[in-house]
Amino acid sequence: MQDNKGSLTGEARRMKIEYFDTLPVASSLCILKSGFVFVAAEFGNHHFYQFDKLGDDDKEPTVSSDDFPIDPHAVYQTGYFYPRPLENLTLVEKAIDSRSPLLDCKVTNLTGGDAPQIYGISGNGARSHFWILKHGLEINNVATSKLHGTVSGV
Repeated sequence: MQDNKGSLTGEARRMKIEYFDTLPVASSLCILKSGFVFVAAEFGNHHFYQFDKLGDDDKEPTVSSDDFPIDPHAVYQTGYFYPRPLENLTLVEKAIDSRSPLLDCKVTNLTGGDAPQIYGISGNGARSHFWILKHGLEINNVATSKLHGTVSGV
């Protein structure tokens, strides 16, 4: 905060909250000066967004700490924000696939192949995933030729 002379005091006098956009619950946000934001999601895949607007529309409801009494036992009106589609951000891409949190996992061979597969469930709510991990790749023989001579020193 600044005092009347413009000097920084480090003291917050009030807080103002305004709805911006709905993002997945994140363990970390990385906002870049180049106009991008990386969302390290707590559940499911991480995402990379670009800022389209700064969200300074006057039509959004605002909640201020001045609207609430200092007494914690006093009655006050709760402020609500309702999720809506993105208006200020654009999804650039799903940056990193994530298996967290891993809720359950089974290793079994349901396909009858040479190696078992790993079946897992991860995520939370609408961002949940069922995934299958297969071991390696099959080998395709494109060409075969016999080695000439006797192999030694192996």
